[in-house]
Amino acid sequence: MAEYNNQTFNQDEHALDGNAYTACTFDGSTLIYRGFDGVTLKDCTFNGCKWTFDGPASNTMRFLAGLYGLPGGQELVEHTFASIRSGGQAPDGVSTDGPVAGS
Repeated sequence: MAEYNNQTFNQDEHALDGNAYTACTFDGSTLIYRGFDGVTLKDCTFNGCKWTFDGPASNTMRFLAGLYGLPGGQELVEHTFASIRSGGQAPDGVSTDGPVAGS
């Protein structure tokens, strides 16, 4: 895992998987998360960045979007995000095993 501390990244592209960023600033960068490994983003600042999900992370986003349109799916997706907003606890039946991005 590469670790970056107190660095500024300007208008470049970063594959986030497996990396740790602490107190970094991203200005106009493209940030890519593929879902192959965890990422740590602690005390970072993001200005005008583009976030991209690719590979397994993209599959998960498409799954959630499809689930949202199914009977009961909207409630599950909304409950999942509400649980994340309230402290990161996943609802029953949803696992959060593995590395999770920090704030």
